[in-house]
Formats: sequence, C-alpha cells, structure tokens
Amino acid sequence: MLKSPKLWKILTAIFCVFLAFFVVATPIALHYATVINWALGVIPYRTIKSDTADDTTYFPSEFVKKDANGNVLKDENGNEIYDGPALVEAGRALCREVTAEGIALIMNDGLLPLAQGTKVGLFSQSTVNLLTAGTGSGNTAATGEFTFFTSMEHAGLVPNAALWEFYSNGAGKSYVRSGPSITKPADYLINEVPWSVLESDASFSAMTDNDVAIFNISRVAGEGYDIPSGLDNALTQSDLGAITATESGMNGNGLTLNDDEKSVLAGLKSLKDAGKLKGIIVTINAANMPQADFLKEDYGVDACLVISHHRRVRYRLSGHHPDRRDQPLRTSGGHHLLR
Repeated sequence: MLKSPKLWKILTAIFCVFLAFFVVATPIALHYATVINWALGVIPYRTIKSDTADDTTYFPSEFVKKDANGNVLKDENGNEIYDGPALVEAGRALCREVTAEGIALIMNDGLLPLAQGTKVGLFSQSTVNLLTAGTGSGNTAATGEFTFFTSMEHAGLVPNAALWEFYSNGAGKSYVRSGPSITKPADYLINEVPWSVLESDASFSAMTDNDVAIFNISRVAGEGYDIPSGLDNALTQSDLGAITATESGMNGNGLTLNDDEKSVLAGLKSLKDAGKLKGIIVTINAANMPQADFLKEDYGVDACLVISHHRRVRYRLSGHHPDRRDQPLRTSGGHHLLR
C-alpha cells in the first residue's frame, strides 16, 4: 500500500492526461501517417533486393535519368533518379489533353466554331474565378498563366477587356460564389452579378461591345458538400449537416438557375434582339452537372458547352457530341471556341 496519497493522486492525474491525449492523437496519427512520416523524414519501409540478377522492374519509367551508356542513374540509397522537369511537363500535357477531350458540346445552332477576330464578352463573376476542382480531398490549388481571358486570346478571339475589368476589379468583384466549409456552416450561394448592376455601370456600353456573348454557369460540389437539390435535405449534406440554396428563383434547388443568372441571360437576349449581338454561348463549368432546361426557354442561346472543372492551362477545344463520342468536333477552316 502506498504511503503517499499525494504521490498517487499526482501519478493518476498525469496518466489520465496521457490517456486522453493518446485516445485523441492515435487515430489522427494513423490517419495522417503518410504526411507525418514525410514531415519527419521517416521511411516506413525498405526495399530488400534478392540475389537473383533478374530485372524485377516490370514497368520502367520513361523519365528515369540514364548515363551515356544507357545505364539508369541512382542515388546513394539505390533509388532511381528521375527527370523532374520532364515529368512535370508530361503531366501538364496530359492535363491539357484530358481537359480538352472532356469538353462536350451539347448544343450548337450553327454559331460555332467562331472565326478569328470575333469579339467575345465573358459574362459572369465565375469567368474570373473558374472552378478548377471540387471540394474536400478533391480540391486543388490551381495556378497558371492562362485564364478564361487569355485562353480566348490564344484562340485568336478578342475578349472584352472592359467586361473582364468589371468582374476582376470593378463593381462585379464582390460577387463570389460561396458555400459551407469543414469549420463553418453556410448556405449554398451562387452570388451572380445581376444584369441591373451591369446596366448601371458607367462602362456598360464598352462591356456590351461584343460580337458574341459567353455566359458561364458555375456550380461547386464534392466531398466537402453536395449541391442542394431542393427535394430532400437529408440527401444534401455538408460536413456540418444539411445545406440549402436560398437565393431567389432556386426554390432550394442549387442545380437550377437563380433569378440573377436568368436576368443576365434575359439581358443578353435583349441585346441580341436589338441587333447588338450575333450570338450567345453558355459554358457550364461545374463539379456536378446542373439542370440545362433553361436551354429550352426563350433566352436566345445558340450554343452550350460543358467544360466541367479544369486546371488553368491553354488548350484547344476537341470535345465530342455526348451522343456521338466517335466523332470529334473538328471543322475545316474554322476556329474552335477555346484553346
């Protein structure tokens, strides 16, 4: 029997603290073992080579460095040395190919392809903030020299600088899509710039000096949270519980257009009816496909492309009709929309 009750109490308190710490820390450490090992420089495995002379590299990498005699270069630990820059560039080239092939043309009333020199206006706050990934573990930090604006330039088109400035630094800058996060519950908001805000801007005349208008529809979703459907909130969850789409005209359904988006389409149609636009293109830049029933309404839309989400790279459109995957969208003598 311990003669010092005080010592027993101190030891009990210390071990209780350790127990609480390890109960919480153990599952976290196991979950993030790879990251922790990387941060601490720990190699949790080692390669044991047999005495046989057989080459056990069944899938050799084309990016392994070799000497003048064709022998694979290795570091002091016996690991192959890779050509980092070549590997990165190959990854970028693959991203460009996947991005271009992933674009689908779901509607074209003869407007596409656009000829070089066509003046295009990029409408929507999402044009300056293109969706490049979903949420949760599917999210990525996308950087690069190409934007929607510069992609138009590389395609030989002439994007409207005044309109880009309006969304980048003008009155349209404060309109940004938003949703919940892993630490903060919130409603699902598109925050599109209403047509009335564009009309009231001093540069409206310059912003609407276009041959063709491109209106971008953006919807973000992923592992972090779903797009509210308005049908059953139990099926629309974020990491913090059910979320809803509260903007006017959506009726809780984030997959449909809200009134502000409809106002932009209606405004563009009025310009087209007045002979100030030759055509209207809709691009759908979304993690989950929204409803496209608006194409049946009288908004004067001439073409619609699903561009999903993508990295900020330069590419040429080479998508396919969704019901004719064997026939690429190539037109002799014309220019595609994006590049």
